[in-house]
Order: sequence, then structure tokens, then C-alpha cells
Amino acid sequence: MDDEMIARVRQIIDQIGSTQRAFAEQIQLDESKLTKSLRGRRRLSSSELARIAEVGGRTVEWLLSGVEPRSMVFAHRSALDARAVATTAGRDVLGTVAERYQGLEVLDLAPAAVEWPAVPGGWSFVAAASEMADAATQQLGRSVLDLPIADLVDAVEDRFGIDVIVTRLPGACDGLSYQDGAFRAIVLGATDMAARQRYTLAHELGHLLFGDAEQGLIEEEVLTPGAKSIEEKRADAFAAAFLVPEEQLMELIDSRDAADAFDDAVWRFGISPVALSWRMLNLELIDADQRRVLAGGSSARSASAIGEIEGHLARMQASSQLRPPMRLAMAAVQAYLDGEITIGPVAILLERSEDDARKMLRPSAPDAAMSVDNPETI
Repeated sequence: MDDEMIARVRQIIDQIGSTQRAFAEQIQLDESKLTKSLRGRRRLSSSELARIAEVGGRTVEWLLSGVEPRSMVFAHRSALDARAVATTAGRDVLGTVAERYQGLEVLDLAPAAVEWPAVPGGWSFVAAASEMADAATQQLGRSVLDLPIADLVDAVEDRFGIDVIVTRLPGACDGLSYQDGAFRAIVLGATDMAARQRYTLAHELGHLLFGDAEQGLIEEEVLTPGAKSIEEKRADAFAAAFLVPEEQLMELIDSRDAADAFDDAVWRFGISPVALSWRMLNLELIDADQRRVLAGGSSARSASAIGEIEGHLARMQASSQLRPPMRLAMAAVQAYLDGEITIGPVAILLERSEDDARKMLRPSAPDAAMSVDNPETI
């Protein structure tokens, strides 16, 4: 173990005011082994480093390299005057998750990074958004038409290597996206506005794919569309093209007038009347007057018009459910089961107590009534 790492371990011991013996007990390590490690005659294992970092309130990355956790800036959907609130919310939600990722990354246990489509060139952000939406749909490997929000979230996480978290956010903030190297994340607000959550997911995916979340905070004025930046307009254009592909929309409309197919399209694509009305206007399927009328509806009204009120209520319930970053959580679970890390990171990612997390992962005792020793019950 190198001298600088030894110094950082000693720094933790000094900062928590512990004796070497007491510290060894805290990290579940024999004192003689800790002494050898601090004298440079023994290397600390990955699980021992994880316990030291946990007890010291540090990250494994800091122990190994001395690099402090990076500052966090976000691309997010919120009103401009609520930017500070949204940023604080993002740090609260993603701060510990990012640390857990960094810890696994240092130990080479983090989920593998996924390659993204190349960013399109050209001067038109609308054309670039449309091209990226096509590439994203291809990478997703399936159509988003009729895809429930939970399945869409799972698919985005799996196919793009993005950790997606659904949690409670301030009212002014619908979602956040963040990227730091291979760590990519989207935070969605739990809400009963299912269409809005779905659109936010696609919007934040657009920010990430175009690299906006690596360039600092995107200042967005939701209430004044004309004030939106190019990045925001491009993310909006991407979301519309990704969620409502032109070819599929035309197939759904078929021989009907676009306005007559509107309620059906709102339901099938899971998008709000406002968003769909703009999509249809931009595709020249309706005129401006029709757009204003159609935008005045609601998802509930469209669902009612086609007899899908029960389905609408089910969507509201689904979009209200909290969700941990499952991709990262499963990597942490595997690392814990392999003895590489402690239960602490797993509990944090699953938002459980350490005792509850252990119980969740404890092997179930065989059911005596179903054992081969009692064949009459089989």
C-alpha cells in the first residue's frame, strides 16, 4: 500500500478520534492486519477499503487517489426562478448515488458503460433532434408506442446505461439529468401526471445524448417558451420525435382526419394534448387554430373519450411509484454477495436500513413441507 493512501487512512482515524484498535473493530479487521497495512507491509482488500471509506464518511476513490467528489451541475426541467431549488434537489438525490457509483467504479465493479449514438452534425437543431431520435429508437430496440412508463424506464436504463431514479422533487422541478464520465443519471419526479413524466424522461434523455449535462446547468424558462435556449428547444424536439415518431403517427391516423384521431393518439403515445398538438402542427397535420383547441384538452378527457379511464388511473398510479437506480443497485447487490463491499452502499441505493437490506438478501430457509424428505407434499 503506497504512503499517500496510508496517510489518508491515518487521516480518517485521526478525524474520527479513534484508537487503532477501536478503528480495526469498526471496520471488522484484525488489529494486527491493520497495523501491517498501515506500515506498508500488507495491501487492503477492496472490501476493507469500502468499510474504511464508509466509517470515515469518505469514498473509495478518495482513499485510492485523494480526489474529492466532483461538484454537481445539472440539466433540468424547472422554472428559471426555481433553479436553485432544483439544483439543491439534484444534489440531495444524486450526491450519495454518485458516490456509490464512484466507489464501485474504483473497484472495477460498476456497471459497464454503454456506447451512445454519435451526435448529428448540421445547423438545424430540429433535424439533429429528429436524427438522434431515430438513432435512439434503434438503440432502444423497440417502439415506445403503448410501452408502459415502468417498462420504458427499464429500457432506457438498460439500453443506454443510464441510472433512472424516480423520487419526490420540488413542485417546480419535473426532472434532472447528470453526467460525469461513465456515470449517467436521470431523476424523475414522482407524479400522477403520467404524460408529463414520460415527456420529461424523453427530454432528459435528449439532454444526455447531446452532451448538454456535461456543459453545466441549463437555464430553462418553462413558462416562457420563447426564452428557451437552443439546448432546451433541441431536447423538446428530440422528446417529441422519440415519443411520437412521424411514421407511427401517420399509421395510427390512417385515413382519418388528424383531429379525429387526436384522442386515440394522446392515449396510444402517452403524451399530453399540449405536446401532441404541437407535434401535429409541426408535421403540418393540423393548423394553428386546431392546435389551440386540441391543446385545451387533458389526458383524462382523451382517455374518457376512447373508454380508457381505468387505464388512465393505472398510469397515474404507475408514475407515482418511487424507483431506486436499479442498474446500479443490482451491481452493488452482486458486489455485496461476492464479498467485495459492505451492506451499506446497497442499503443506501435501495433506501432501506442496513438490517432490512440484509434480510432482503439473506437466503431463504428451505420449506420443510416442500422438501424431498416429505414427498407426500410434493
